[in-house]
Amino acid sequence: MDSKSLSAEEADEIICKHVLHSDRSLQAAGLHAAFLKAAEGFRILFEAEHQMAEELKRRERKKG
Repeated sequence: MDSKSLSAEEADEIICKHVLHSDRSLQAAGLHAAFLKAAEGFRILFEAEHQMAEELKRRERKKG
């Protein structure tokens, strides 16, 4: 073997680091997607709450 060849242990270590990094990247992407979904859900809830408040104001004005 020349000085540029990797031992089996070194190759395994590099592969494991790459797989771990890829797994963490996928987890981060999944977490990011979950946060985006949650943010969209909160936006929808906020919008619905705002619409309900506006409707209540309109009803109060009609009564008054």
